[in-house]
Amino acid sequence: MLTVLHFFWRVCLLRHNPEIVPKHPYFLFLVLMANLACSITLSTIISGEPLLRIATGILVSVAALASLVYLTCSLRGAGDRFVWTLSVLLGCDLVLTAIFAVIVPLAQMLNEVAVFAAYTTFMIWSVTVFGYILSRSLKSHMTIGVGLAFSMMLISTGLASLASGG
Repeated sequence: MLTVLHFFWRVCLLRHNPEIVPKHPYFLFLVLMANLACSITLSTIISGEPLLRIATGILVSVAALASLVYLTCSLRGAGDRFVWTLSVLLGCDLVLTAIFAVIVPLAQMLNEVAVFAAYTTFMIWSVTVFGYILSRSLKSHMTIGVGLAFSMMLISTGLASLASGG
């Protein structure tokens, strides 16, 4: 398990090729379950919101992201790369969420500017990592990957907010 997390960490640092992830649906399922468990648990602890509201938002966000990745891969003629692309996206999201869960409480002890800086840094890093993965998956320029990643994150976050009533 540590080897898998180390792999995702190296992809988050843009130092590892995301294409070498296992392309098996069972691996995607395991990464999805780990991502959901981590995201729901940490979000519940950090925000104090009701579990159902958080779980609904996260499930809708992941479903929207998966749908958008599938659509993008299909339109680009890269449907065979969907499983590994989503596996790497969710695995890196898992690592970034865990890091974020540690940084935000520390930033909250300082002041509002530190919290804003933590959120901004997290968002820029997340978009960059997701853009890197999408650019490798679609065999396109990094700028296109980042633009797609930003658009996908906006759409999935917006839908999650609507679904959870937040």
